[in-house]
Amino acid sequence: MGLTADSLRDGLMVALRCLGDLFREEHQFLKGSSNGDLRSIGAVALTGTQNNDGVTMDDGTRWIVHKTENPGIWTFQWDGPGIRFLDGHTVGQPPFAALTPHIPPPPPAQPPDPDPFTGRFWRLIDFPDPDLNGFSHLALQCQGQESHSADDRPFGFLDGHTLDGFVGLNDGTASEEIIQNNGERRRVDRTGTHWELTVWEPVLHEGGGTPPPNGLPT
Repeated sequence: MGLTADSLRDGLMVALRCLGDLFREEHQFLKGSSNGDLRSIGAVALTGTQNNDGVTMDDGTRWIVHKTENPGIWTFQWDGPGIRFLDGHTVGQPPFAALTPHIPPPPPAQPPDPDPFTGRFWRLIDFPDPDLNGFSHLALQCQGQESHSADDRPFGFLDGHTLDGFVGLNDGTASEEIIQNNGERRRVDRTGTHWELTVWEPVLHEGGGTPPPNGLPT
């Protein structure tokens, strides 16, 4: 069973599994990657287990959660080279998720500069039904506000595309059926905004990760 927003603790290492309807073995877990240049943004996509063996987790799927001064708002630090965070880009064609460049800590006794990466702050929202496909699930709402057109996604929700592995932002979490201009009905699928959050373990267990031996960090 997955973690909830209320059970999340600072410093916990987690994995995020997308619960989109169009299941693909190779497109399940949120993964960060870098080209080695800490000054540039890194990529974020969905991946499977190593060699799609269904058991061994990919190292790039480790994320460290950090609480912020704002209640209910968290950051997700990629456990890879540098200090980089999951970052929602609310403006784009289409809006997308990525890794921030390396963000060094400010020198002691010096106030930090204004944060240019407001998209790296996320509000976690538990869904009222804890048993979608047998998983506790939640949504991650980006706190980035930048918007210039109707196609942008300020305060958008992290959206995994399980069909092709792309990770973007969506304007909502509920799927719906709409009527197009030609009168045809079309389903708008937003199930990719539903995520299972578990304690990261090198070997995948049924129902996700289990708490560490000494319990969750406090």
